[in-house]
This record gives sequence, C-alpha cells and structure tokens, in this order.
Amino acid sequence: MRAALIAAWALTLLILALFLGPEHIISAYKNITPEGIKQFVLAFGIFAIAVYILIHIIRPFLFLPVTPFTVAGGFLFGMFYGLFYSMLGLLLSATLTYIISRYIFRDYVKGRIKERFIGLRNSFEKNSVYYVAIMRIIPVIPYDVVGYLAGASSVKIDHYVKGSIIGAFPGAFALTMLGSSLTNMGSATFYMSIVLVIIVIVLPKFIKKILPE
Repeated sequence: MRAALIAAWALTLLILALFLGPEHIISAYKNITPEGIKQFVLAFGIFAIAVYILIHIIRPFLFLPVTPFTVAGGFLFGMFYGLFYSMLGLLLSATLTYIISRYIFRDYVKGRIKERFIGLRNSFEKNSVYYVAIMRIIPVIPYDVVGYLAGASSVKIDHYVKGSIIGAFPGAFALTMLGSSLTNMGSATFYMSIVLVIIVIVLPKFIKKILPE
C-alpha cells in the first residue's frame, strides 16, 4: 500500500510536469507570492474559498511553503475571515500529514530518524499538547515535519490538533494581519503587523535558548 501510494504520487507529479512543461512549472512557483496566489484563487469565482483551503491541504505534498499562503489569506479575505480560512487550511493540512504518517509511513518515519525518535517520542508522551505547540512555534524542524513525527509517535490526534492550533495561531495571526494590510501599506495596521511578524520570528529564538533540551 505504501509503495503504491508513493508511486501514484510520483506518477501524478510526473504527469503534471510533462503536461504543463518545465517553463510553466517554474513560472508557477515564481508566482507563489500573496499577489500571485490571490490572482489564482480569485480566478475560480464563487469557489475561491474552497480552492484556497484545498491548496492549503495539498500544499505539503507539492513542496510549497506555508508563509505566502497564510499572508495571502489576509490579502484575499481580510483579517477575520483570512485568519479563519488560514487556520482551517493549516489544521486540515497538519491533520492529513499526521494521518498519513500514523497509518501509512509510521515505520518508515521511525526508521529515518532512528535514535532521535526515542527522545522526541518521550517528550511527546510526557506532555504532547505542549511539545506539539512548542515545535510549531519554534522552527527547530520544518513546519510540515512536525505532523509526520507526531503521527509516528504515540501522540493522540486530539492532543496533536490542540497543540497545532495553539502553536500555529501566533504566526498565522501576525501573517494574516500583514496580508490584510497590504492594500493599505503605510497605515498603522501595516506597521503593527510588521512588528508582530518580527516578534513571531525573533521571540522563538530566545525561547529556544531557555528551554531544556
């Protein structure tokens, strides 16, 4: 089953690459900006919200970065709805990576991280909500990898979801505010969002230093 899924995923990417052509793929990835995402999503009219959330869900499997899509949420839908749709997309995407890791790639993930998995597993088991939240806030490992590690551990899905919501919210809030203020650059909200983004980036580095190993 695992080999079949990997083969199907690789085949899908290959077909898309052959169908679209390398130049179109390169062009598409260059447009992974708030403005480019906005234009793409709005082209679907009444389905724009559904398309935005769907892209969020499949984003990790297309090797797309999370930050531009979160900023684009505010740029597209404003602060309140942008934050809601961004968090919904982030949560669904995170849950999907957890499920895939738990039920399909668990042994593979364990094998890949080997001895490091023991320490991570023990930390998860002690206080899973706390550790999932911290790993979301502090970029010790890539954002999407947290879901794979949690899925391969004994973390319960409800604890994982709670930790993901707590950990993802500060960054999503700051980036959505930044996106919503891009239509009014120079405003107080714009500068406030810049300050919040800087705090979200810098503060975890200090937290990382004071946390026990």
